[in-house]
Amino acid sequence: MKTRVAFHILAFFVGSALSFFCVPEVTAQQGDETSVPEIVSPSDSDSSTLPSEQTGESGMEEITESASEAFADESEPTTPAEEAFQRALEHEKKNELDEAIADCTEAIRSDPGNAMYLISRAEFYGEIREYDKASEDAAKVLETDPSNLRARLLRGKMLDRSGDPEKALIEFNTAVEQNPTSVQALSDRQNYFDRNNQHDKALADGNRIIQLEPQTLAGYLAQANSHAASGEYDQAMNYASGMIQRNSDSP
Repeated sequence: MKTRVAFHILAFFVGSALSFFCVPEVTAQQGDETSVPEIVSPSDSDSSTLPSEQTGESGMEEITESASEAFADESEPTTPAEEAFQRALEHEKKNELDEAIADCTEAIRSDPGNAMYLISRAEFYGEIREYDKASEDAAKVLETDPSNLRARLLRGKMLDRSGDPEKALIEFNTAVEQNPTSVQALSDRQNYFDRNNQHDKALADGNRIIQLEPQTLAGYLAQANSHAASGEYDQAMNYASGMIQRNSDSP
């Protein structure tokens, strides 16, 4: 008898506990339709389909083809012109300029319209003092790209060194007109003015460089050299001191 009573009491407490944990708490008022969440059947929503289920055999084939194409693009070999040009750059590092010129020539034969190959060969010619050949390559670049700063400045230097300063100045002036904020163009023209004893114009270009880039050393170095070339050593020392103040670690 006692065992039966104990069993009924235990069953009562277990049933109450299950009711407490399994029945969700109802907080909405009866008749409040907005508080009842809408139940969407998986068959009513396209988003219920997994990506792997949406992609059929044709989709997998497209993905595989795209990956193969991407891999093929990444593994595309360099052209003979590019290989020759890279060899030229390696020769330049070793100061093997004749070999560098030969490789550049090979690159130009394979890709005659590439301005990089032409201007690089022109610079190599300039380094071995083949001024006419350097000017010729630079002129070819300017025929197709009149705004090419690198070719314009190189041509100016070659004309100046080969004894034609008037034509050289035209090239330097054109470079500055096309690139009025280029420190390189201003610096090259200032060097030209220094070499040709045009002191005031050299100083004007040096001042412009300092205005454009007051924190760099290029303008101060140019002014120091320009004053020193004219025998104005106190002014040259002032600009040299300015360089040291801005970069005391620079050799």
